[in-house]
Amino acid sequence: MSNKIVIKVKGVELQTWLSVRLQRNFDSVDTLSISYPFDPNNETLKEVFKPCSFNECRVFYDGKLLFVGVLLDVRTRFDPDQVVEEASFYALSGNLIDCNFPASSTKLQFDNQTIKTIFTQIADQFNLNLTFAAEAGGSFDKVACRPDQKIFDFMIDLAKQRGLILSSLANGGILVRKGKENGTLVAKLEEGLPPLISVTNNPNSRNYFSEVTACTTGRSKDNINAKYTSNNSKLDFLRPMIKVAKDTDTGSIKNASEGLLGRMFASSINYTIVVPSWENSLNKVFETNTFIQIKAPSVRIYQPYTLMIKQAELIADNNQELTSLTCVLPSSYSNKIPETLPWD
Repeated sequence: MSNKIVIKVKGVELQTWLSVRLQRNFDSVDTLSISYPFDPNNETLKEVFKPCSFNECRVFYDGKLLFVGVLLDVRTRFDPDQVVEEASFYALSGNLIDCNFPASSTKLQFDNQTIKTIFTQIADQFNLNLTFAAEAGGSFDKVACRPDQKIFDFMIDLAKQRGLILSSLANGGILVRKGKENGTLVAKLEEGLPPLISVTNNPNSRNYFSEVTACTTGRSKDNINAKYTSNNSKLDFLRPMIKVAKDTDTGSIKNASEGLLGRMFASSINYTIVVPSWENSLNKVFETNTFIQIKAPSVRIYQPYTLMIKQAELIADNNQELTSLTCVLPSSYSNKIPETLPWD
């Protein structure tokens, strides 16, 4: 059990744990799971891991705050040797994934407002921090959240139309940003050399298209049934895809289409890369929206190629610390076609 990792639930530091998995996500909220030996006679454990309590959890690494979230499920496994529980959490802003606006809320219609203004009202209502690290763009003409629509789904729909990404902050709040196309390399890895442990490619050709079109089905500010098509110059085999973008205008249809094309690359070409530490070569904990360089001919990365970290899963048990990185093409969230593919 690493002494760098400190876990507090309801303000109480967990003295003994068996495993930790902290998943830092680029396009969703962060999640956490902890396993620990459970003693039904331990009143403290019974209280802090009480089911359906939504108790707050904080995770620190070497004194730095990595995660603030709430307790979700507690699963118990009993065998003759011991009782082990596994507790799962998501970031404070994960509450928006499950919840609708309160029935008493009057904030379901957001006409003639920017996305930043809309998100600020939502964050304030749920007492969440909001960091808006991107240009907000113009106002939406008419925007409404259905009474039965989950709040996070509503926010994602709007963000996609502005080419923005939603995730969570270390303090549990909401982070709104764009994907970067390049940046400082946080690791250089090569097959057969430490610290690289393994690489797995995760192809999904059914998500790979020659063109993607975003369109509206009703009146926009400037047009009726506005549409925009982005072409994948890397594929000369006809595979078209169309997606309806609601509550948008002609200007943002282009952003929506280019964002669809970028996410297509992310879902169809990605890699899982495992390294033996929570820290990168800059001695900082791995984060998303940062970049690594890798050469691994066995998975068809024949020359050093730069990838963006979409997810960093920090894993620890009694014996070791590992990080499992899910990496995508660097242009996947910058609305650009990659100049080369890893196997070129």
